[in-house]
Amino acid sequence: MSVGHGKDSILILEASPAGVPWEKTFLSLPVVFKPGSQFMYNSGASFMLSAIIKKVTGQPAHEYLKPRLYQPLNITNTTWGANWEGINMGASHLRMPTEDIAKFGQLYLQKGMWSGKQVISADWVAAASSKQIENGHNDSSWGYGYGYQFWLNPPGGFRADGAFGQYSMIIPELDAVVAITSESIETKKTMQIVWNVLLPEMKAAELPADSTAHNTLVNELKALKYYPPQLAVTSSIAEKISGKEFMLDKNPFNVKSVTFSFTGDNCIFTLKEEGKPDIVITNGANRWIRKGNLKPSAHSLFSLRRIDFDSIVAASFGWQNDNTLLLTWRYIETVHGDSFTCVFDRDKITIKPLFSVNRLQGKADDRADIGGKIV
Repeated sequence: MSVGHGKDSILILEASPAGVPWEKTFLSLPVVFKPGSQFMYNSGASFMLSAIIKKVTGQPAHEYLKPRLYQPLNITNTTWGANWEGINMGASHLRMPTEDIAKFGQLYLQKGMWSGKQVISADWVAAASSKQIENGHNDSSWGYGYGYQFWLNPPGGFRADGAFGQYSMIIPELDAVVAITSESIETKKTMQIVWNVLLPEMKAAELPADSTAHNTLVNELKALKYYPPQLAVTSSIAEKISGKEFMLDKNPFNVKSVTFSFTGDNCIFTLKEEGKPDIVITNGANRWIRKGNLKPSAHSLFSLRRIDFDSIVAASFGWQNDNTLLLTWRYIETVHGDSFTCVFDRDKITIKPLFSVNRLQGKADDRADIGGKIV
């Protein structure tokens, strides 16, 4: 990524005036350095590669890749966010399951070969995974050189590296691929665990059979769980507010009202929005409920950050105190989620949204609090 800009251009592109093509904004930016002379991570440049594909082929990059990459690898459950022009973002917003991220890495490990077919050029794999530009002094996980959209790994090999800890790490020397999907603001630590803990234990020689160790690993993997917040499951006001409709103040999301219905150990949250079907999310008391819970594509109270697609919702609830209800929602099609702190004061309510990344970063949410009351 060395087009000569002084800083990453993606935020500038996203702030383009309505109707102005992002490509025009990109090409209007000053070229501070001689192109190719200085590395700088530039998501806007990756967007331009996507724009070029659409211009040349007449198809968005995501559609162009389906018969050429996704179908040969049997990758079927993907989305890729696009701007208003229908151009896929290029540098971000591509979503696929962890297993498919591993397939992508395996394809590159096999030098573009899949099931006996050369899916992508072996020459391209070699070039893309080689150092094309210096980007540091071998002093960090991001300082060992950069290829074509790939970072070089400190212990060898290369990787696709996405925001908040999404990785497809290819280590040819060990004939290995490590795929990780996570939500982390300490991605350096994630990689260091791979470099310093996992890889040293991977030997060239085949491990002897060990049924005891194998069964232990299988059982540990089956037992892995991600727990919701563990809070009080009852409140003295739950019965008083159950089933009551809270009409909300005017808000940017056009949400008209919300209702909380407590039945057994569930809290059924209903959101009404003018001109759209109700959204109903069933929350379990200190446990996840997924069945029937769906987040529609970006609108309503849901965060717009990296989750602008339909997703099943794993939802839980608990009481932080007698007047404060916490709803926790994880969108299982991504690594992110939302929480909504609902503060009740007699017939009034204040809803405080918090995106999971903001929580990790200790930052306030982009969405303002919303007030309302029972009418």
